[in-house]
Amino acid sequence: MIKCANFLAGEEDKIPEDGGAMGEMGGAPAQAISDEGDKIPDYALVAADLKAIMDDPEWDDGSLAPVLIRLAWHSSGTYDAQGKTGGSNNCGLGGATMRFGAEKADPENAGLDLAQAKLEGVKQKHGAGLSYADLWILAAYVAIEHTGGPKMEFKPGRVDAADGSKCPHGDGAHNPNKSRLPPADLGPSKDAPKGCPMHHKEQPTIDAVRATFERMGLQDREVVALLCGGHVYGRCHRERTGYAGPWVEEMTIFSNEYAADMVGDKWVEVTHESPDCPHDEVRPAPGKRQYVSIGPGEEEEGGGDGSGSERDGPPKQMMLISDMALLWDPKWRLWLPDYA
Repeated sequence: MIKCANFLAGEEDKIPEDGGAMGEMGGAPAQAISDEGDKIPDYALVAADLKAIMDDPEWDDGSLAPVLIRLAWHSSGTYDAQGKTGGSNNCGLGGATMRFGAEKADPENAGLDLAQAKLEGVKQKHGAGLSYADLWILAAYVAIEHTGGPKMEFKPGRVDAADGSKCPHGDGAHNPNKSRLPPADLGPSKDAPKGCPMHHKEQPTIDAVRATFERMGLQDREVVALLCGGHVYGRCHRERTGYAGPWVEEMTIFSNEYAADMVGDKWVEVTHESPDCPHDEVRPAPGKRQYVSIGPGEEEEGGGDGSGSERDGPPKQMMLISDMALLWDPKWRLWLPDYA
């Protein structure tokens, strides 16, 4: 089982008084009554209703859990620890800002309007006292627990922004989409000599991802924990982002598969035109590149435990350049065995 559960929950001893990174990502101070005097919902009943919709045979891989976790993370990942803006409650300015303007149109958030629509029935049932900002975070907590992850204490109290005037978005310094979220791929360094180490070749993406997470106040180990816990879920959709396929084979289960496969499998770069791409399911759109697994490393092949020679061909798994950065960057790779 992956070991980033406490980070995802927001460790109590890491939540500063002023609502820093962990406070924004893990919970906001509880409030008794909303500004409008709306009745505070019974969050146990909200959680039960969320659990009831979690398994959806008409959705990707039969579960809403991955997309709801992504919704909560992208809502939280706009946090700026120094500027005190962004995050799931937008530092008191009003959360759930992804419903508006530039954040709604952010390509990094492609498809999350569908996740929001899936939650609308629960929102309407429990009334105005349930904020979208709280609902999105609680949905992710329920999703993690429902898929075998840890039970985490939910802290309500986030309020919704009334409009998009306070939407947090970036300046393009680290993501050309002017998103505050990390970029998937900024291309190889133009100055990298042929045959240089991968962390030099892919330095533009690595530097941008590190700077993005540093803005949130996260250290290297926390970055590895977050990605290992988040990308064990779900898949990329070629029609939305240009990238294609799941990160892991069991993409609706909380596990250590992401980190274990990153370390243990052989990975090759492919483009849309690559003749050796093992499956069309993991073939990116034209103009995009990603890494795909061609199976376990030699030390893991041929076992009788459901891996290696027992597979019917290479697994249908992919990694973004920003994922592979965890393997290439010496500071991030140091922490990967803790989650593998």
